[in-house]
Amino acid sequence: MADSGGAGRGRSDAAITEPLAATTTQRRSPRHEVRQRLLLQVGYTDRLIGDLVRRLKQAGLYDRALVVVTADHGASFRAGNFRRTVDPKNVGDIASVPLFVKYPGQRQGVVDERSARTVDVVPTIADVLGVEPPWKLDGSSLRGAAVQGRRVSVWRRSGGAVTTTPAAAWAEVLEAARDDARLFGRGAEPTRPFGPFSKLVGRDVGTLGATTASGARVHLDGESLFANVKKASEFVPARITGEVDGVSLAGGAPLPL
Repeated sequence: MADSGGAGRGRSDAAITEPLAATTTQRRSPRHEVRQRLLLQVGYTDRLIGDLVRRLKQAGLYDRALVVVTADHGASFRAGNFRRTVDPKNVGDIASVPLFVKYPGQRQGVVDERSARTVDVVPTIADVLGVEPPWKLDGSSLRGAAVQGRRVSVWRRSGGAVTTTPAAAWAEVLEAARDDARLFGRGAEPTRPFGPFSKLVGRDVGTLGATTASGARVHLDGESLFANVKKASEFVPARITGEVDGVSLAGGAPLPL
């Protein structure tokens, strides 16, 4: 785990104000659906990293390559908090990001439990290359000794930082991981559909007794994305949003697509 050290962003956030749903497979909340989307995106990112590693190996570059994978900031899904705006309650969620480093000539993976920060990436690259940067760096090489007394800090865009200890931040990461395991299971991608109409997912519309509403009009967001969809493509517009007018619907009525 690394400390992002980045600024939390709040411009497009919406506070999650619903009470925390029971952590069972029968009762989940909208914030858990958003969490599942994030985990699916992480799974896709993992696939892309695998593609990169295979290409490097095919090109004969992997053994001598330095590969660094990290992120700019985390995300929080705690009830009553913002997803990306940092505060003392979610600083561990926002600050904690993955950090994978494969050094040139490295043949076996290891887990380094020392506290790291994203500002350590550039000093590490300079250290591996054997160059001296022409400016003062805030971080330290990950190949050096552990920096003692570090705190986890995330700067707010409005100014000032929210800080915590590495141990407290790691505890929040473990808490989120346990919650994910209860909701989505272990050892597999979180592909199980859930939500108020999860039983409809994957079923043919013709088997649902759906009726056609005359005069109804559907306006899709990003309609041009659906003009030439190739199902075999790696990019498929799977999240569909839009508006329906010209018809009166009961509150919460499912719309088969």
